[in-house]
Amino acid sequence: TSGLMNYSYISFIDETGAGDCYRAAFAVGLTAINDGAGEDNIKRCMQFASAAGALATTRQGAVPSIPSKEEVIELCQVQFGWTKDENIDSSSNHNNGVDKDTTLRQLRGGDRTDQQYNVDEAEEEDFPLLFGSRLNSMKDRPELWEADDSTDSRSDMSNWIHRMGTIRGLGCVDFNYPQHFHKHFVSNAEAKKTLYKQNLVAGAVCLRYPSSLFVRGAMMHPDPALRQKAIDLTMEAAQTARELDCNEVVIWSAYDGYDYPFQINYDENWQHLIDA
Repeated sequence: TSGLMNYSYISFIDETGAGDCYRAAFAVGLTAINDGAGEDNIKRCMQFASAAGALATTRQGAVPSIPSKEEVIELCQVQFGWTKDENIDSSSNHNNGVDKDTTLRQLRGGDRTDQQYNVDEAEEEDFPLLFGSRLNSMKDRPELWEADDSTDSRSDMSNWIHRMGTIRGLGCVDFNYPQHFHKHFVSNAEAKKTLYKQNLVAGAVCLRYPSSLFVRGAMMHPDPALRQKAIDLTMEAAQTARELDCNEVVIWSAYDGYDYPFQINYDENWQHLIDA
């Protein structure tokens, strides 16, 4: 809580995406600073992240508000008194006797250009963090794709995973269930094999209850048959996670709950959720 951002330096417009910018900037700082786990460096990472999040509030929208590294560093110099030597420079901080670039690829896949690395045999203390991304993120900015330009190619989950594999340091993929399965992969084994080819692993399976069935609720739906269907779908997602060798299932109850006080019978609906 020390060294909080002084917002007199910026003009607040829109908070959308500010938290995402904070988290992303913290990860950038942690991978760019030598001995990133040191207490002083963690503080610098948090300063860098705070500046990124603050700058994101100065522009309208999510993606348009993402600041450049140069903008973040400039604000850190003004706000936190950073000197030029203290700047986060991802291009020059990987040569302190350890080939960190190789270590990143060895541990966490992504941007593999020479050989298949064995994640299980890597030493965890070299780089203990696992960075991942939602597979859905890969459908954005299709003009940046280097692969086949056809529309069919860009809607194929295998190609989305291939695109993920080009991102250096990225190690795991978060899938949406059921949207990223069934018609896209013959089996969970095929999905796992596709990940392996890109030196990636599954990070989580995230429930996205289809609106066509669950717009009135999933585990709190008034129809007991649909509540059971939501439970069954959740169990299928858990089984998929097991078969992909990941240990996280994200249950996002997008349609459960209420929008205003006394819209629903609280006790009855909470009990539905508990029972589920």
